[in-house]
Amino acid sequence: MERGLMYVDTWINQKPTKSTMVDSGATHNFTTEAEAKRLNLRWEKDAGRMKAVNSAALPIIGLMKRTMIRLGGWSGLVDFVVVKMDDFYVVLGMEFLLEHQVIRMPLVKCLVITGSTPLVVQTDLRQLDGLKMISAMQLKKGLSRDEPTFMAIPLNSSENSGETIPKKIMHVLEKYRDAMPDSLPKSLPPWRMIDHEIELVPWAKSPAKNAYRMVPPELAELWK
Repeated sequence: MERGLMYVDTWINQKPTKSTMVDSGATHNFTTEAEAKRLNLRWEKDAGRMKAVNSAALPIIGLMKRTMIRLGGWSGLVDFVVVKMDDFYVVLGMEFLLEHQVIRMPLVKCLVITGSTPLVVQTDLRQLDGLKMISAMQLKKGLSRDEPTFMAIPLNSSENSGETIPKKIMHVLEKYRDAMPDSLPKSLPPWRMIDHEIELVPWAKSPAKNAYRMVPPELAELWK
């Protein structure tokens, strides 16, 4: 099954956008300042703020009201919020889906616009630069359902991270460093007809002995 985010070919101001994503997780319609300038669009300054999940609210750049857009054979007026975005150029959110009565159908890669003249617009599913993405809302739902969750943190190996082992742990390792050999065996011991045999004595009690530290001569003899 193909996976990814839903994109649709869009024309704004009679020019194709670099990319337009249809996202039901976005409350409004968004575009970047660079994309708005490229499409020769004008916006009004606004004191509003935009907040993403698990991040601080940031001021928006401006508003574009009643902008004509075209998706396939459909065209209509849409309001946009001009913001700073890193990975997307144009996002059509719930405001667009509700205002124009649009149904997303990812399985068949299309949008169904159920207005006065119903229309089907072809879409595409793409992954951003081949990356697998998850929204903060999806992650939160997964945690609430006790789904297994993992975190990967990139580390710069060129930088000296300083002391990596706590002093208490290092003290224990130094104290018992003779408990393990310096290197592990590279191969298995030679095969014998009987590798191990224990002679059983009827009604005998099995010996029980606690672990103990070997004296240095005995340990040296064992390592030979």
